[in-house]
Amino acid sequence: MNLTPTDVTMHGCLGISADMLERAQVRRVDDVEASDLLGMKRERLAGVAYPYVNPTTGKVRTHRVRRDHPDIEGGKPKDKYLSPVNDRKVLFFSPGCAALLKDTSVILVVVEAEKSVLSVACAGERVGRSVLSVATGGCWGWRGRIGKTEDAAGVRVDVKGPLDDWDHIDMKGRTVVIAFDANAAANASVQAARRALSRELTQRGATVRIINLPVEAGVNGPDDYIGKHGPESFFALIDHAPPVAADVVIHRASDVPDERLEKQFGGRLVRGSGALVAGPGDGGKGMFAVSVCSAFTTGAPFPGETKRRLPVNVLICVTEDSMGRVKSRLRAAGADLSRVYFVEGPEVTRGGLTMPSPMMLDDDAGAMVRHAKQLDAKAMFLETVVEHFGDRSGKTRRSTNNEAEVRAALAPFRAVCATAGLFGLGAIHPRKSTDGGVDDSISGSAAFRNVARSVQHIYRDPDDDSDDPVRLLFTSKANYLAKRPSTLRFRIRSWDEQLGMPCQCHAEDCGHEGRLVWEEELVDDRKAEEIWQQIAEQKRARRDVAVENAEKFLNGLMQDGVIALTPKEIFKRASDEGISKAAVIRAKEELGLVSVKEGFPADVVAWKDGGI
Repeated sequence: MNLTPTDVTMHGCLGISADMLERAQVRRVDDVEASDLLGMKRERLAGVAYPYVNPTTGKVRTHRVRRDHPDIEGGKPKDKYLSPVNDRKVLFFSPGCAALLKDTSVILVVVEAEKSVLSVACAGERVGRSVLSVATGGCWGWRGRIGKTEDAAGVRVDVKGPLDDWDHIDMKGRTVVIAFDANAAANASVQAARRALSRELTQRGATVRIINLPVEAGVNGPDDYIGKHGPESFFALIDHAPPVAADVVIHRASDVPDERLEKQFGGRLVRGSGALVAGPGDGGKGMFAVSVCSAFTTGAPFPGETKRRLPVNVLICVTEDSMGRVKSRLRAAGADLSRVYFVEGPEVTRGGLTMPSPMMLDDDAGAMVRHAKQLDAKAMFLETVVEHFGDRSGKTRRSTNNEAEVRAALAPFRAVCATAGLFGLGAIHPRKSTDGGVDDSISGSAAFRNVARSVQHIYRDPDDDSDDPVRLLFTSKANYLAKRPSTLRFRIRSWDEQLGMPCQCHAEDCGHEGRLVWEEELVDDRKAEEIWQQIAEQKRARRDVAVENAEKFLNGLMQDGVIALTPKEIFKRASDEGISKAAVIRAKEELGLVSVKEGFPADVVAWKDGGI
């Protein structure tokens, strides 16, 4: 350590020990050394350099220099602290804190300056309190450049957001105390920065409290307060700091950034919002999603279009299929696999087996936004949306039939798409019943349809009863269009990747992967309501035949108006003849049969004609 006695004394007055300075690798630099560190040529750069160390690797990433003789402007020091030119912002962590990053029982104290971090760390050691402290390097220093993206004109621009360093710290369930400098009491910018940081950390699961340092002579930051009043007094402030009160946020319309409406695939997908695709398990919605993702990664025109786009990266969260299975489908669809990123949660152990967990929206929304921006992703697909509802622990359970809970569950999906600027698409299953209109066809609450900005449906063409039926993609909702897009036709074919055409094997077990192939006669004139009515009538006809067969079955069992069998025996015999329980119950109602009960408590021992 090359600090002068004056340096050590100055830090000592703030409660920072010489040992802590050595652990933090704080050192004195002259003009030449400071110029090298900062990448600038300027007079009077000499001072004290504070290394910014990666908390997990121990590697020094950058420095900030506190100048001995800063410039004076308006009677106040100017540029007292300097960072390297064009340097990417990082947080300043207390030395040796790696073990505390994952321990959510340890309080996190967020301050502005490096000296405050070291002072808080020393204070904790003196009173036997385990504490993790970080400095933001200014009230807004917790945010910065985190990536690059393209603006509406195709120009590469910076992406701003919370620093990646926050990901080092587990926040869920942790108490965080924001202890910015005393000027927060009168400085609107500091207050705004503190509120914004509080919201960010709260979204990550932390319980945030705020310390308002008393305004008194000689006290600016927490280090000054500790030096003047001691560690016990500072931790008394921490222990009595009130939780942040929730408050509404007001935005002046003129201050809200403009948002260009960017549509893809004929408006079926809109950037910054989520769309749903619904259909039965064998309808082809998974193949459709793979086809869409493939087109995004290659820039190939969507069906009905001729203009190519710039290829982009996509995120895919799978649950029902494996990553390997989806990869094979992507390859068959011609995707650029280097632009596809699968997302899964951390490993969990169930029944003695360690396995990956799915991405969970309540736990991982913030991470999804950060990774999307870092990877410059532009689209996201959730295989079966409801599989990503709630949190990984299972404490937050969402009923898919409750509108308020569905809206709450979908809120992170909408927020991820909006914040990261993604074209969002999620798969969802339909209701088993076809009663009602196409608007009622999605399984669960109507909130699924209400929240989604676009709803697509994929079903086999009810007019095609062949073994290789045409599938229909039709739209029942498109919020951002004057009229809904046309219905499109496709088939699913086994695909020979080497030949780039449907395989000629003509065998069920040929081994070629399936691929969505759009029909040459692409557009179907039918609208969603018309197609749905056909599907419902077709299913109703099949159901009527099933009930008719069940009626014949029950009449065959009846003697003198009585079926002398228990319901269990009736259902068993019906099942043996390929008749469903639902059809038998419906046939019972149609025939006017009633249950015959005996004993106490009563048991149903037979069915009989209600007119007897």
